[in-house]
Amino acid sequence: MHGVDTAPKTPVPGREGSICGLRSDHPMNRGIAGCLAFFLAASLPVGGLADTAGSPQAPPSPAATLGADACPITVLAVLPVKSVGTGTTYAAFLSSPDGPGEASGTLWVNTPDGAFHVPFKRRDVTNRPYTEALGPIVFRLPTAAALENVFLDSLDDPQPAPCAIANTWVPGITQNLVPDLLGRLRHTLAADPVPIDATPITDPAAACHSGGAPPATLIAVPPSVPAILVMQHPAGNVYVRLKLAADSTVISAVVDHSDSALLETAAIDATKKSVFVTETVNCRPRPSEYMYVVTFV
Repeated sequence: MHGVDTAPKTPVPGREGSICGLRSDHPMNRGIAGCLAFFLAASLPVGGLADTAGSPQAPPSPAATLGADACPITVLAVLPVKSVGTGTTYAAFLSSPDGPGEASGTLWVNTPDGAFHVPFKRRDVTNRPYTEALGPIVFRLPTAAALENVFLDSLDDPQPAPCAIANTWVPGITQNLVPDLLGRLRHTLAADPVPIDATPITDPAAACHSGGAPPATLIAVPPSVPAILVMQHPAGNVYVRLKLAADSTVISAVVDHSDSALLETAAIDATKKSVFVTETVNCRPRPSEYMYVVTFV
């Protein structure tokens, strides 16, 4: 399997309660289809759980054409790590439907201060139910910078192979992990790992081999229709215009137009709980607008 060494590893104790590591009340936590959709969110047309009544709908991402099947590894979570001295330290955890196993390659890390490469060797790649080892990629940025997004830039298999921008991590993904898994990830950081120094990318446009990707939906939360409206069986679409920041957080969400004013409040609430990824140009995220469609059936 490309980039993932799946030699048997000794399992470690853990729980199997969640699917894909998402909270048990999360709409993506519904089976293996949802699991693959989460890990390949930007590479598959999984904008809105089309088979779920009352769930948001979003168009397929054109990023599906970027060949994510060649690099089926995503960044499951990135957590801050306590460190001394200058800079900021983070730990990135990898996951893949081909896992568990190990992988070597390079991360691309975007911050407001610039872009960085993080080379790594034989780091753990996990998969549900996350009972195996969780050895993260621990890296240090030279400045006290927040993260905008992180994605796998290349894999060594055994020769370096570029990856498409399809499995991008944004801060909102970590916030949607089940508490049990999030606790396990944090527990692995107690070993005080030695960080890898991230290397600044002086010319991101020249270094970028993946081009870019449009805004997309990563995790769609279905709306909760108020009980007072349930008997009326309201149906239709609500078109929500989003403004996304460079770190993919939602700056604003306003109704552009809708089939029923009765649905607009529930649609806005669901939109604000969902997770999106902003537009990427030359491997760098930038603020963008995105029309998100919430469908009630």
